Amino acid sequence: MKKLLFSIGLSFLLLAGCSDIGTNSDFPESPNSQGAKKEIVKIPSRSSLAVEAQFTAVETIDGQVGGSVVLNAEYPSGSGSVSISAVLTVPAGAFQGTKDISVTFEDALAAVELLPSMQFDVPLSLDLSYGGIDLSSVSANSVDFAYIAGENQFQPVQKENLKVDAASGNLSVNKAVLTHFSRYAFIK
Repeated sequence: MKKLLFSIGLSFLLLAGCSDIGTNSDFPESPNSQGAKKEIVKIPSRSSLAVEAQFTAVETIDGQVGGSVVLNAEYPSGSGSVSISAVLTVPAGAFQGTKDISVTFEDALAAVELLPSMQFDVPLSLDLSYGGIDLSSVSANSVDFAYIAGENQFQPVQKENLKVDAASGNLSVNKAVLTHFSRYAFIK
């Protein structure tokens, strides 16, 4: 009986503790709440010749020591070759204990999922880039990098630099500041 009550109580705490992650006051107001509808930038899907179904990198990192997760991949698409690259830097003291940290690129979207879900004592840094994508319909001034707070809800992320080069098909963000793991994406 004690185990059952403990399990129910623990489940309640986990659900209550995670429910406000999208309303954290540390994030600026969502761009779509200001009237401008934002959406995730699309990238070409993998062609049927692509062998990889998903691109993921996992590293075991001691949060007190720090480390990094690096993921570089390339795949054929119907319009050429798409390159994707991520470097997630975990500074010393970012979290307690040792965790398996994963970076996964999403198919057909300029988005990445970072796991496990957690918040950090010291913010992490993410460099993320895509090459070989069609940006002809994207206005460079409308692009941002954001945390996906919910369906069609985005919270812009503090960053050092964001580059949109429509001529070469390159999109990148440097030193995006991450206070927690979730899904992040380029939005327009």
